[in-house]
Amino acid sequence: MRLSRAGHNLLEVIIATVIFATAVVFLTGLWSTYHEALTKNRGRLIAMALGRSEVESRIALGFTNLAPVFNTTPPPAQYSFDAWIRGRTVSIPFETETRVTNTTPGPFARLAKIVVTVRWAEKSGGETPVNGFNKKVRYVAYVFDGR
Repeated sequence: MRLSRAGHNLLEVIIATVIFATAVVFLTGLWSTYHEALTKNRGRLIAMALGRSEVESRIALGFTNLAPVFNTTPPPAQYSFDAWIRGRTVSIPFETETRVTNTTPGPFARLAKIVVTVRWAEKSGGETPVNGFNKKVRYVAYVFDGR
């Protein structure tokens, strides 16, 4: 009579457990890195959306409506966005500064330069803090008077 050898021996189970545990540790580290990168990019994505919005709203005004604000620096606009981080709601402050300059001075001024700078604060280093903000994104656009 033959005995069947169904099942696994102890060595196979130990090897499979080690391989599985190694894979779990690797994937947990990978997920942690992914989550950190996603959190860091949240501020940049919001800042880029704010910058694009400001630039597009100034372009929509047209050249003639931009002329009164040439070479003036209005006070920065303050925004605040709520984010869900580690189970809590955190408010992230942003500041946008818009500057419009006339690149062709004189009686035939026909080209305006729009510079929008968006600043925000992040834990991860960056530049020297300015008004508490250590990160920034800058958008530049030109508006031509086509009359």
